Amino acid sequence: DAVLLAGACGAGKTSLLMALRGSASTLGTVTSMDVNDASVTVEDARGKKTKSGSAATTTKRARVVDLPGHPRLRAKIDAHASRARGVVFVLDAVDFAANRGEVAERLHALLADPAIRKRRVPFLVACNKSEKIAAHPVDFVRKRLEKEIETL
Repeated sequence: DAVLLAGACGAGKTSLLMALRGSASTLGTVTSMDVNDASVTVEDARGKKTKSGSAATTTKRARVVDLPGHPRLRAKIDAHASRARGVVFVLDAVDFAANRGEVAERLHALLADPAIRKRRVPFLVACNKSEKIAAHPVDFVRKRLEKEIETL
């Protein structure tokens, strides 16, 4: 019944949730060791058109759960996986190369989670901090992530 925000520590999950809630701050880092849960309003335009031909949007409420990235808190992810309607796996595009093994392990664990696999929960991998000059390009991240997962 919720979209899960998952990923490693410092990837930007909590900041993303704050932005979705409309309460984004200018703080550089927001740390969280607890599950954060919020109801957010999202626009849905799925190819619908108005009579004038412009995109017709409707708003919907969605529950978003920000899961802590610390490895010792894995049980918190397990507790929410069975109710996930979607997963946004957030990774840090700046620090990706140095942390690619850990990132790949976390992503693989979620993709292999029995509750998520059984229900074919949709996944989105989000490269956060991509606006930074030191960020790795999306193609680089995708290729390295695929290689890392293949070695697991």
